Amino acid sequence: MTGFELIVGGRFASSIIGKIIDAARSYLGNNYDLQSGTTDMLTSLENSLPQIQAAIELASKRPITNRGLATWLNSLKNAAYEAEDVLDDLETKRTRESSKGKNKFFEIVSSSGKIIKTLILSDKELKGLKSSVNKLCQISMGVGDFINLLQHENINAKPEYTGTHTRETSSNLDPNAKIFGTDKELSFILDIILNYQFLQGNSDQQPESRSILTQGNPQLPYQREVQVTNSFWGNGAILRASKWFLGLTRFGKENKNDVRREGKNQEMSNIKLSVGRQNSVYIMDWTLPVLPIFGLGGVGKTTVAKMVYNNERVAYSFSIRAWVYVSEYFDAKKIMKEIVLSLGGGSNVNTIMELYNIEKKLIETIKNRRFFLVLDDLHDGIECTWNGLLSVLGNGAPGSIVLVTTQSEHVAKTIGNMPNIITLHVLESECFEQLLEYYALGELQNPSQWQYCLEEEELTALKLIAKRIAAKLHGLPLVGEVIGKLLRTQLERVHWENVLKSEWWDDEHALKGIIPSLGIGYMDLDPELKQCFAFCSIFSKNYVFDRNRLVQMWMSHGFIQPNEMETNKLDKGDIRLEDVGGKYFDKLVSRSLFQATISDGKYIMHDLIRDLAIVVSSNEFCYVKNDDGYLPSSARHLAIDSDNSKIEGKSQNNTRLRSLILFGNWKNYGDESIRSIFAKSNSLRLLDLSYIGIETNATIYAICLLSHLRYVDLSFSGIKLIPDEFCLLWHLQVLDVRGCNFQKLPKGMNKLINLRHLYANVETISLISGIGKLTNLQELEEFHIAESEGYRISELRDMNEIRGHLLLSNLQHVSSKEAAAYISTS
Repeated sequence: MTGFELIVGGRFASSIIGKIIDAARSYLGNNYDLQSGTTDMLTSLENSLPQIQAAIELASKRPITNRGLATWLNSLKNAAYEAEDVLDDLETKRTRESSKGKNKFFEIVSSSGKIIKTLILSDKELKGLKSSVNKLCQISMGVGDFINLLQHENINAKPEYTGTHTRETSSNLDPNAKIFGTDKELSFILDIILNYQFLQGNSDQQPESRSILTQGNPQLPYQREVQVTNSFWGNGAILRASKWFLGLTRFGKENKNDVRREGKNQEMSNIKLSVGRQNSVYIMDWTLPVLPIFGLGGVGKTTVAKMVYNNERVAYSFSIRAWVYVSEYFDAKKIMKEIVLSLGGGSNVNTIMELYNIEKKLIETIKNRRFFLVLDDLHDGIECTWNGLLSVLGNGAPGSIVLVTTQSEHVAKTIGNMPNIITLHVLESECFEQLLEYYALGELQNPSQWQYCLEEEELTALKLIAKRIAAKLHGLPLVGEVIGKLLRTQLERVHWENVLKSEWWDDEHALKGIIPSLGIGYMDLDPELKQCFAFCSIFSKNYVFDRNRLVQMWMSHGFIQPNEMETNKLDKGDIRLEDVGGKYFDKLVSRSLFQATISDGKYIMHDLIRDLAIVVSSNEFCYVKNDDGYLPSSARHLAIDSDNSKIEGKSQNNTRLRSLILFGNWKNYGDESIRSIFAKSNSLRLLDLSYIGIETNATIYAICLLSHLRYVDLSFSGIKLIPDEFCLLWHLQVLDVRGCNFQKLPKGMNKLINLRHLYANVETISLISGIGKLTNLQELEEFHIAESEGYRISELRDMNEIRGHLLLSNLQHVSSKEAAAYISTS
């Protein structure tokens, strides 16, 4: 398998085809000028739909190695996207007419059976609809050949898991319940950190001098032997943790301030000492210690760091703790912001743009406080800015410590200022087999686990297969976890044998350097999950995902495709589409494609998993950093991380964009560059301009022309105005304007009737007149009651979708009559 294409979004295409058939029959039915040939096309397309759906199901289960097949599928998707735009325009037209009081017209047309849609749609719009039907019809004619070719490929291929889950089992294992192969390293790191705390004392109020260590102190922790990479003693030295880290040999003489490491006569330049009385050491000054954990991607560095961070003794020893996931491009300003936020320094830091003021805010947050900071996944290229960050962090109280994880040995040696680097290696075969068996079959010592429902013979057979699979997985814990959870979905030998015999093992380059086992895990996902997973490739490394926001992004693109049972529950109001999307996300988490962070509802995607997402996205999803990436014209979902650089040339030929997410500071060239993208991107559904620094009102006026928008994030962007034209974005589902200060809002804000999520300051929400018309809102934390029309308590009468809590302010403006009416309808 030397060349291939992975197709995502096929099921979405078949859904659009069904919708446009229904719409075309309605809008074109009695339009005699356009009826010629249209009925036959609709009938042909409708007859082809089952075959199209079958073809998409076949294509979603395996890589497409035939270029002709890939071209046909992509043509189908492109035509479906265009058809969706046509349907969107028709729905916009219908909504606009409805808002003008023409509902009665629609009722007459519907009840009379005489469809006179020419009174509503222009000839141009009707011809556009017919053109979409024609294009889909032409493409569908090749579906028979497509299926034949796919079946021919499948005959020649090895058995591949079909994705039919006949026995779905729970994947609800606690990832922190058991660790494999790193218990010694974990204990050693804890010894270092906690011993250091003992050295520095356990109080934020540091005396001028204090006796820290006395000979034979019974409180010193036990000694343990571990292997470390050490630049002072040499690689592989066996050290005793307590004596090594304290590293202090007292020579029995007063005023002796020459301190040596045990076993080596080397001065410790990073600690200044003076001895006040015999057998005692006083620490008078200090340098912020940085302890690196180094190892390959997927070897378990973050897992170990997380267990250290969550350790009760560590939590007790530090007044404040922070965890920051570092992006691929080291940005000291951004990291300092994240540290302040993680330490609870206030969300207003997001509005600070100048480096000096951010440094000042961080110093205020950590001053005279002992902190523990984890910087997760540092990359090469930090040398220029690292010392500046370290000097700012040095304003914390003595006893503070920084733990760093990195895949780069150069980074570990550059920033580590303690006499060791903790190195994690791939697991040995026996240990790795235990890990794979744990995630595939559960904890063997727990008799309540479901694997005991299996016959002993079947369980033994599964373990033998697991052992053979483990030999292919390179000893990487992350990969073992992913494949283990894949095996866990079906406890049947045929499923496990299919994984073992998958064609992905044959070619290490099948995924352009991606570990083949991860490709097997991806191919097992349901089609709708594949599309949602691929979408995540547009975010940068170590991007922190908010579960709810990501689900809302998926919704904005129609990626959430409920099954028949879920559709029935949606129709009855028992569940929301957000609930279905939440299940999608949870399934991806259960397969270890997302990893939980220390914050509730926040997740990251491991580098190896993100690399997989990039490969399977097939250039449809694209992340670009400054000028170092080529933007393919096929990109429909785009994220650009660019600081003050012009990008017009990158997007001139791309008219297909449906997502645009901007990162970085666009203050100087931003408005001009952004508008250049908007000019060609009439199909945008999702727009995120948060935190970028918008200088003029021209950008917000340009947004008003993007009629297909469903998701708009302008939080902390610097905008000061929402124009009246913004209220014509009928399809808008999510609007985020947190951190934006408005003096007033348009009167027509309540025309955004499809709005489901509004994130804004309480003061901003209180400016919306007639908010009661936004009956699809899912949350409203506070409502300011006033006596004037549009702000009374009666606005809440029909807002039945509100969930969570609601705070009512200014109750003095509620008359007894209004209160009674409100209570009776609540």
